[in-house]
Amino acid sequence: MLGNKEHLPDSAAAADIASGAPSKNPDIIAYPVINGSYIRPLNYKGELCCRVLSRGEQEMNVSQTVSSNPLGSTYSIDEDRAGVYEAVITLNIYKKP
Repeated sequence: MLGNKEHLPDSAAAADIASGAPSKNPDIIAYPVINGSYIRPLNYKGELCCRVLSRGEQEMNVSQTVSSNPLGSTYSIDEDRAGVYEAVITLNIYKKP
């Protein structure tokens, strides 16, 4: 998902896309993953996230390749304002107790 840098989309727009049946998501555009190793968005403590298990200490790369065409119903010339769209990635590390 890419959000408008100057007009940040609200969480309802992101949740709409994550619902699997997007219909109303102004200022956010989503692209399908095409590399076959889909990381499914999850809801964790009220936030959308992706969970990757490292199985202990190890180096790992997580990569996703996306299509050049947006998902249907996530781009609208009427709802999405002109501007720079960018992805925001936040990494958190949790250690199992």
